Amino acid sequence: MLYFPTLFKIYIRKALEEWKRKCSGMGIALENTTLYILQSADGQVVLVGDKEDLEYMTRKLKEKWGLDMNLNKTKYLCIGETHSNLKLDKESEIEFCEEYKYLGVISYTSGTDDKEIRSRVIQARKWIACLDGILWSKDIRKERKLNIYVIKSSLLCGFETRRLTENTERQVEAIEMDALRRSS
Repeated sequence: MLYFPTLFKIYIRKALEEWKRKCSGMGIALENTTLYILQSADGQVVLVGDKEDLEYMTRKLKEKWGLDMNLNKTKYLCIGETHSNLKLDKESEIEFCEEYKYLGVISYTSGTDDKEIRSRVIQARKWIACLDGILWSKDIRKERKLNIYVIKSSLLCGFETRRLTENTERQVEAIEMDALRRSS
């Protein structure tokens, strides 16, 4: 017995394969491949080099495959160009936004990630403060404390797509050393 999510996955895979053929060369070129879309369990991010390609690609998804977009949840982020809403057809458009959160990582129109990194560092310091009672406790063995040490993985979640500078590396190391020092 096939469940609805399985049928949907089959349908969306076929739709995206056909869509990529129609939009050949409009994604983001990476070495010997082209990246068109990022997909998670409940959403997609379309990646393109310019606004006209994005309008075309989005229209094709809607026209050919009947993609029904929730325009209240769908946003458009543009890095390095003039900012205006994205026209789909005569009566509908996708709203432009200054920042967009996808899978827990915030992207900004500036194309820089300084705000995101600063936010992660602040959040990690808050987590350390919340764990202070456990980390400083002499009643809990060091091995147990290290088992609950999740700050670094939470801090670095999504950093695969971020620019890691020497300053950022120092900040991450300082946070890690702070948590480990409290665990001693």
